[in-house]
Amino acid sequence: MEIVATFQTDYFISGIAPFGDALVILAFMPDADVASSEAAGVNGSGGDGGEATDGSRTGAAIDDTVAEGGSRDAASDGRRPPSQRPEVRIVSWTNEDLTCDALGIKGFEAYQANDYRLAALLPVATGKDGGVGAGGVSGADWGSSAMTGDKASAARRRHWWRAGDEPLYYLVSPQDVVLGRPRTVDDHLQWLVQRGDFEEALEACEAAESAGTLNLGGGGGGGSGGGMGLVGEDSSTELEVSGGGGGKDGAGVHCGQTDRGGGGGGVGGGTSPVLDQIAAKYLDRLLSDGQASKAAALCPRLLRGSAAAWERWVFHFAHLRQLPCLAPYIPTQAPQLKDTVYEVVLNAFLANAGDHARFLATVKAWPARLYSVPGLISAVRQRIATSSGGGDGGLSLVHGRQRSDLQPIRSSGGIGGGDSPVLKEALAELYLADGQRERALAKPKP
Repeated sequence: MEIVATFQTDYFISGIAPFGDALVILAFMPDADVASSEAAGVNGSGGDGGEATDGSRTGAAIDDTVAEGGSRDAASDGRRPPSQRPEVRIVSWTNEDLTCDALGIKGFEAYQANDYRLAALLPVATGKDGGVGAGGVSGADWGSSAMTGDKASAARRRHWWRAGDEPLYYLVSPQDVVLGRPRTVDDHLQWLVQRGDFEEALEACEAAESAGTLNLGGGGGGGSGGGMGLVGEDSSTELEVSGGGGGKDGAGVHCGQTDRGGGGGGVGGGTSPVLDQIAAKYLDRLLSDGQASKAAALCPRLLRGSAAAWERWVFHFAHLRQLPCLAPYIPTQAPQLKDTVYEVVLNAFLANAGDHARFLATVKAWPARLYSVPGLISAVRQRIATSSGGGDGGLSLVHGRQRSDLQPIRSSGGIGGGDSPVLKEALAELYLADGQRERALAKPKP
C-alpha cells in the first residue's frame, strides 16, 4: 500500500470516496467548544491516554448523549448542544475545497459523526497497464503524483464517467438514506447563468454541444420545481442529492424526489433551452449596461438559426433605437425572417437623416425579396418630397398603405430629406430592383 496524500481537516470525516480525480467527503462539523477543547488536548503537553489524531477518533471524541431541543447553553449542565447539519464536500487531493453543501438530514440535531456512513457505487475503468481503478480514474493514474490541485481543477470541468454509468453515493443516517449523483452539464450551465457568468456559460454550452453532452430536448434536469437544481462552487462536478429532509438555506441542495425526465422547457423554444436562457439574460445584461454593439455582435452566436428569436430581438433593438448596431448581423437566409422585420429596419434608417447612408448600404446589401419594394419606393419618394421642416418621414409605408401595426420611428437627428443625393441613389436602386430601369435613370419627381 502506498500513501498518496495526507492532510488535516477541521471537521470529522464520517465517510470518504473517490470522485474522479477528487474526493467526496461526508463531513461532520463539531461544536466550536468541543473542537477548541480537543485541539487543546491534542496540542497540549500530554497526559495519560492521549487521543489519536487520525480518523478513528472521530466517533469516540464526541459524547453520543444529546438532549433533544437543547441549546448551546446546555453545555453548562453537562448536555451536548444540538449538532450541525452534516456536509457533503468535494476536495482535491491537496485539501482544496471545491464544493460544500449542507444536508437536511432528519433528526440531525441529535446525531454525531459515527451516526453517518457514506457508501459509493463507482464505475470501474481499466488502465493502460491493465490495472483497475475506481471512480473513472485508471489504475495507472490512481494515486500518482498527478493527483494535484491543478488536475483536480481540470476534473471539475469534464465528465469522468461513461454515459449510463454515473457514480452513485449513498449517505446513510439512522433515519435517512440520501442518494447523491453528479450534476449534469445543463445544471452547470444554469448555475453559471444564475451567477451572471454568461461568457463562461456560452463557452461551456458550445463545448458541451461539440461533445454531444448537452440536453437538446425540452425537458430540464432534476432540479427543484421541475427545473435544474444548482449547488455549490461548480455544478459540473457536484452531487445532486435526493431523499433528505431539506437543504441549508441558500446552499441550493435539492432534496426530495428527483425527476430527471421532465420539467421546465426552454426559454423561447430554441434548439437548446439552456442556450435560449443564456441568450436572453446575456443580451439583456449587455443592453442594460449600454453595450449595444457587443450585444449585436453576439447575436449570431447566441440566436443562431432561430427565426423567432431573431425577430424578437430585432424589435427589442428597434425599441431601444439600437438598430444601427444590429443591422449588419441580421440574417437574410437560414433563417430568413418575416418581411415586416426587414421593413422595420429600413424604415428606421429612412426616418433618421443621420442613417440615410446606412439606409442606402442596407438596400444594396439585402436582396429585394426580403421586403416590399413598391412599398419602400413609396416611402422613399415621400421622404424626398418632405421638406426639412415638415412632415413625418418615420411612418412605415407598404404598398402605399400606412402600416397601422407599427409605431412611427421618429428621428432623433432631424427629419431631413428633400434634395438628398443619398436618398435619390437609394430610390434608383429600388427602381432597378423593381424592374423600372427608365425611372431609375430619370430625375425623381415629387
